[in-house]
Amino acid sequence: MKKIFIILPDNIPLLLCGKGYSDSLNSNGFFAEQSIISELDDEKVIQFKPDYVMFFDFGEENSELIDNIHKNNKNCIFMFYLTCLTEKKQELFIKKILNKKLKKIIFTADKDNLKLSDKIIYMPFGINAKKYKTEFNGYKNSVNIVGNPTNCKMTELFEYINQFISNISFYCDETEYIRSIESEHFLKMDEETQKAFKNAYKGSLSTEKERSKVFSESYINIVLKDKIKSGVDFSVLEVAASGGLAFCEPQEELQRLFDAGREIEIYKDYPTLIQKAIFYTNYPEIARSIGLNARRAAINNHSVYDKIREIIRITDKKFKEKEK
Repeated sequence: MKKIFIILPDNIPLLLCGKGYSDSLNSNGFFAEQSIISELDDEKVIQFKPDYVMFFDFGEENSELIDNIHKNNKNCIFMFYLTCLTEKKQELFIKKILNKKLKKIIFTADKDNLKLSDKIIYMPFGINAKKYKTEFNGYKNSVNIVGNPTNCKMTELFEYINQFISNISFYCDETEYIRSIESEHFLKMDEETQKAFKNAYKGSLSTEKERSKVFSESYINIVLKDKIKSGVDFSVLEVAASGGLAFCEPQEELQRLFDAGREIEIYKDYPTLIQKAIFYTNYPEIARSIGLNARRAAINNHSVYDKIREIIRITDKKFKEKEK
């Protein structure tokens, strides 16, 4: 049985994504161990003697760990999810890892990054839809904004929406929230908007059950593009698996994987977003119908179990061909 060690990020939702990968690997003939980056014990990883190491999060402190793993097992396959990093950091990280001259490396990234190295493959996220199954008890929020409030794009969006729609919500780690209300953009808001922003913050969501309940009970869930440029943000899959309606900016890959208008909604600009948001709050049965279509798509087309099998297939093929 092949062994894989998965290093998870501290941030939600990628932490949940990584745990889903761990579960699916255990169901696909692997023995998987995992650790959150902040609690990582290098010695534990080395003693585990992994055949694969999957990094959802990494930093300068991981450089020595990578060297030690490679020293003990020259054939260990290193897999790095680059969607945790900004574009500039991705390029720097790739160069740094390639300089190590590891024998077997796989980077998974947005399609825009494929040109950086022939070792990069594109693999969309998958989700364990069973964990996001939730009982629908009616709508509680008009608009739920999914994203980091420290991103000025989020505060800008909130400021615009607040002019037209009430009952807006967002959830995040308390530290991120505190940083957001200390940001330059927030301080430029008028007093009334600042008050509305503070009222919109509803706390943090740390489990699939908590997140699915919020996503399903919001008429619309606006998923902001953050570090993922040309792929599909994991939060889109979370909303879909919850039976919620995801509002997204246009992206070629997103619109290839989901049917716009039937499984998700697309908005090109803020006026269009408001127009569509008002429509769905007036016709909740249509919002619910799209949410249910999205859940079926998450189950049938975006299963983490299928994605893991595809990653294993691609990885095995890539390195078998190299060894010939």
